[in-house]
Amino acid sequence: MSTTLDDEDDGVSYLRVSSKEQSDGFSIPAQRKLYLDYIKKIPVKVHEEFVDIESAKQSGRRNFQRMVEYLTKNPHIKTILVEKVDRLYRNPKDWITLEELGVNIHFIKENTIISPNSRSSDKLMHGIKVVMAKNFIDNLKEEVRKGMHEKASQGMWPSYAPIGYLNTHNPAGKDKIIVPCPETSFYVYRIFELCAEGKTLDEIQKICKSEGFRFGKYKRPLQRSLIHRVLRNRIYTGDFDYAGIFYIGSYEPLISIELWQRAQDTLDGRGSCHDGGPHEFVYKGLISCSHCGCAVTGDIKKGKYVYYEPTAYRTLCTRDPKACRSSRLPERLIDPQVAEALGSLTIDPELLQWVRSAWNHLDADRRATHEDAIARLEAESERLQKRLDAMYVDKLEGRVEEAQFARLSNQWQREQVEVLREAQGHRDALKTSENEGVKLLEFAHEALATFSDQNPEQRRRLLKIVLSNCTWDDGKVEVTFRQPFDLLIKKRSEIAPPDGQGAIKTRNIENWCTRQDSNL
Repeated sequence: MSTTLDDEDDGVSYLRVSSKEQSDGFSIPAQRKLYLDYIKKIPVKVHEEFVDIESAKQSGRRNFQRMVEYLTKNPHIKTILVEKVDRLYRNPKDWITLEELGVNIHFIKENTIISPNSRSSDKLMHGIKVVMAKNFIDNLKEEVRKGMHEKASQGMWPSYAPIGYLNTHNPAGKDKIIVPCPETSFYVYRIFELCAEGKTLDEIQKICKSEGFRFGKYKRPLQRSLIHRVLRNRIYTGDFDYAGIFYIGSYEPLISIELWQRAQDTLDGRGSCHDGGPHEFVYKGLISCSHCGCAVTGDIKKGKYVYYEPTAYRTLCTRDPKACRSSRLPERLIDPQVAEALGSLTIDPELLQWVRSAWNHLDADRRATHEDAIARLEAESERLQKRLDAMYVDKLEGRVEEAQFARLSNQWQREQVEVLREAQGHRDALKTSENEGVKLLEFAHEALATFSDQNPEQRRRLLKIVLSNCTWDDGKVEVTFRQPFDLLIKKRSEIAPPDGQGAIKTRNIENWCTRQDSNL
């Protein structure tokens, strides 16, 4: 397939390889030698040489774009020299771009010239070659994707190792696997540990920097965005998500599932928090003005006196600015009001003793229930694993199709993970020496003493657990308890002896305790 050459002899050359490894070899020099030998036979003067080291499957290559701009600015240059079709483009968009420029393209190795004057049959054959080149890339991409999914189904991470791991050759096969990096794996665990403790991303970044954590070829410090990506990546638990599918990994985990979940809870705002600052205002964010609804904020006067006022105090309150301006209150007047409210949580010693005794009788049944559940769940996990092993063998021997294997293995793996997590929950429950209800009662019983003895930061943490949506009006604080402490006060009033006379009736205690699990 050839066509008559126009009179234009000014041109450019285009050379391309897909990777840096190819550019270090002989491909670029070989392409250059090819067109230099070609111009000895064909009178074309090469004004510029453009070289790309990237794939041609998508448009937007840097030097290809530069070549297009160069040809546009120099319309007298009408010739492009290139080795073959798939060196120049593997996508229709770049083909159309060059066709619109009206240039003559010499495909040296294919002994073909395509120009605006080429016959329609020649252009058709050229179009078929472009489509075939694109199909080659699509097919290669599909095969690579299938191979990576097959690798993932065997529990191997199919891509580049994340921070904390290294890619290495699998001694049992040709595939690469990931192993913990001796230099960075400890720091990954440290990042999750700090997050689970309630540290912010900024605090984690400073700690990692102070402890000398560097990564990559140039030993750069961690940025907040990278720390966040590490904390959100499930791969460090030994399991991973790939292309939207969950897989159980066969490599060594860096952290436990429990630590990963605690970090997720912290990032989602459900875990512990750190409210540090130059001064810890105990009631900041816990109280709002009953007139305007503005939050109450703290301020220090004369370097030692703490006062609170609505945020509308310094601005114009559209509802009732005068009332807000009169609501400035020193912390020393808030403390006794809150302490009085916390005192209402105090539990009668007789009730506490009765609950402890009742729990001792129930503990044996509780432990037996958890142990039975663990045995049942471990048997279910073993059953699912046998299914997975048997189906994998069937897939290797051709009795199960790839699509069916992927669908069922993904389903059973998810079921197995949930079963194992449920079993771990029962194991954690066995480690608990006391019922959570007993702990709750004891916590409430000691709230007042704790509040009185602790520093401002610890008092604030206590109040954030117990109180919610408190308001004030003309110096009087209206305390609102969170659940289940509000229900605790209600139940306490139901079983209290009238006017402080007589002992607490055992029947009332029993009635209250039998309903505490559902209410608290």
